[in-house]
Amino acid sequence: MEVVPMNELERSFAVFVIVSAMVIFSSFISTITNAMTQLRNLNSERNAELVKLRCFFSDHKVSASLVARISSCIHQSNKLTGSRVNSEDVSILELLPVSLKCDLAEEVFAPTLCAHPFILTWGEYYPRESKRLFLAARSSSLGAKHELFNIGQVAESVYFLSSGAMVYRRDDKRPARVSPGQWLAEPALWIEWKHVGSASSTGKNCELVSLHCETAIRILSQDASAISGARRYAKTFAAYFDKQSDQLSDVWGDIEVLEAMVSEAFIEHEKELLRHAVNSIVVKDTKGPGPLTRMTSRLSGGSMASRLSGGSMDPESRVAQDEQKNLILSERVRKYGADGQKRREILGIRSMGSDSSDSLVAPVVAQVSRILERRHSSGIVPCIPSAF
Repeated sequence: MEVVPMNELERSFAVFVIVSAMVIFSSFISTITNAMTQLRNLNSERNAELVKLRCFFSDHKVSASLVARISSCIHQSNKLTGSRVNSEDVSILELLPVSLKCDLAEEVFAPTLCAHPFILTWGEYYPRESKRLFLAARSSSLGAKHELFNIGQVAESVYFLSSGAMVYRRDDKRPARVSPGQWLAEPALWIEWKHVGSASSTGKNCELVSLHCETAIRILSQDASAISGARRYAKTFAAYFDKQSDQLSDVWGDIEVLEAMVSEAFIEHEKELLRHAVNSIVVKDTKGPGPLTRMTSRLSGGSMASRLSGGSMDPESRVAQDEQKNLILSERVRKYGADGQKRREILGIRSMGSDSSDSLVAPVVAQVSRILERRHSSGIVPCIPSAF
């Protein structure tokens, strides 16, 4: 039975359906064609490189075993490219202002970089500069059983492992396992350094955060004063390994020695804080912060002082908190002599200052103790935030 339009309205409807079907079908075919073209274009460059690689192997008669290893490595690298998105892969982030870039870099990289005691402490003293250091960090992925560096290469970056596991091999020592929270090639920051071993990932992919040495040194050297923590740490590091060069390695990380180096590097900052404590402890008025509070804000950029300020609270609670802070301060400064001796024993070097820590700290302890007793007896306790 043939069905045909019988009147003008039915004919108009039939024409409309036919035209609509042609447009929709054409659009569908065009979409599929464009998708296939884009897919072909995406793979064309990679396919061309693979063709060149096969020609290279054939022309130079590369052994089949080596061809298999290289092909496997390239295949894993291609799979790794799409597994994780790094900040460098997101070009739209370049549109952000520098302040937002710094805040983003701090949240992304600070947990990994601050595993090192020096970066953690330096960031407390220089919060603005530390954001620039975090901004200079770069994240990268390393495929399973891929090599990060080899023996004899000039070290250009320091690497911090954020996930996965790596193995460091050195000819004269047993292989060392590198876990998240550890770092490699720290000596490159402080001395001229060539890798004395090789590092590679294990059977799983690794995520790394790297700091280019020249960029990091330029940021760390912004403070050119005599009490610069970075400058003093570099001198302490070089002096220590000048006498114990056999211990120096790409994966060296003796926490006790590192903490002693950090204390030696930043002791001058602490001395400065204590000197101001003696000269600036005054009765707080209600109009604003006293000179010591302003001084600590300048030294710490507000990061350490803010944690100890306590926010808004009633006067009695603030007095109680201030009293507790000063008791902690008093106990801490009394231990400076013993800590200084312990540092010298661990590092095996003379204190870097022209005068010893004990001779400078002891008078300050005595003066602070007398002021604390006088303030405590009058019911007024000054606010002295701790730098460590």
